[in-house]
Amino acid sequence: MKSYILSKLSKSNMIARMIINNKLTQPIQKTYNTPNIKLEEDIKCSMMNVIGGVYVIQGTKNIDTVLYVSEQLRQKNKISGVLLVTGENINHYQSPFIYLKEELSISNDESSRFMSELVPINSKRCILVIDKFDYLLDHVATKSFLVSLAEDSVLTKLYNVIVCIDSVDGYNDMLTWNNGGKINKCVYKQ
Repeated sequence: MKSYILSKLSKSNMIARMIINNKLTQPIQKTYNTPNIKLEEDIKCSMMNVIGGVYVIQGTKNIDTVLYVSEQLRQKNKISGVLLVTGENINHYQSPFIYLKEELSISNDESSRFMSELVPINSKRCILVIDKFDYLLDHVATKSFLVSLAEDSVLTKLYNVIVCIDSVDGYNDMLTWNNGGKINKCVYKQ
């Protein structure tokens, strides 16, 4: 599968991968206050799940713990790194994927249609973290965007996605978007 993906790369895809690779190697600069061992373990399991997919955490205040765990995994060389995107400005854009590329400093002229075309191919997966997903709930393409990320993650095994959302209704709705196959809850309950 990885050789197939490599053969399909354009020059702009390679540039995008270099940009993403640079972001993955940068440490996360976030404060971390109150330890929650159960939440940390659930996040770690979601990030390290070899199946891939999207893992949803209810409560955006958990982002500090998500970033703390991801930085610990990066330092232990368990993942290649973390890409952090926040959903705050999404409604100004036609496509959530175009917004995602802009947030990751990738040109919209670049022709990739899937996240797997952007992330570096190496032995360790990367983690895409989408914080404040509530801002995306009203966007017409959000469901197809997240389902596409989940399917691409499971198919390629190059990255896992962690989504933080405050809305309980949005959280419960998201878990039904692809019949619970590839979008799952991060087990932690508050």
